[in-house]
Amino acid sequence: MVSPGSGRVESVGQAPNLPEHRWPSLPVCDHFETQTLAPQWNFLRTPRDEFWSLNARPGYLRLQLRPERLTDLVNPSFVGRRQQHMRFVARAALEFKPQHDYECAGLVLLQNNEFQFRFVVTGGAATTVQLVKHSAPQPNSRVMPIQNGREETLAELPIESSRFYFKVAADGQVYSFYIATAPEAWQPVAEGVDGRILSTPIAGGFVGTYIGMYASSNGQPSTNMADFDWFEYVGLEEN
Repeated sequence: MVSPGSGRVESVGQAPNLPEHRWPSLPVCDHFETQTLAPQWNFLRTPRDEFWSLNARPGYLRLQLRPERLTDLVNPSFVGRRQQHMRFVARAALEFKPQHDYECAGLVLLQNNEFQFRFVVTGGAATTVQLVKHSAPQPNSRVMPIQNGREETLAELPIESSRFYFKVAADGQVYSFYIATAPEAWQPVAEGVDGRILSTPIAGGFVGTYIGMYASSNGQPSTNMADFDWFEYVGLEEN
């Protein structure tokens, strides 16, 4: 029985009289140097094809670019983990060279196929980094009615490299996005972005937000690959 009398999961509750057992903390950074993915990593729906590899390039997680999109009810090339903290910083290193303007790879903040932020490198003749917000109309929402369609490019910057560093910082329901082509040389792409589309009152559901690595050829055939060197997630102390 949870919270007798209120029926809610309270911020503070009575602990049972049991001996303390501390579970070991997971490493904050995954360098993808094992033969299988660590337990915190999940897919969207059941994979029918093995679109990921830890062996094709040892020390990297390789994702195949496939036509499947995050906005469809399919199994896209996505490997993600739960957002576990209201305040966190996530970073990743990606080696990727888009060959067409429909190819993309990068990080994603995801609630479901209708509510997400895609922070990706894309392009063909000219490479850019984009922050795309995808949301479904919610005319009955009392929190934040969404208008002007489903998909919006919040920011887009030209960028030239074959190795990219991504950073996403969250403070409550506010997210900031940064890119770099050299370690720690961060360039803001978009700061102070309202992330309430990822919340249950807006997006519905109960699974919470996921953050992860993504690659897609957006409906087109592709033989391209995206290689993630490492992914780091650090939860921060609450204010």
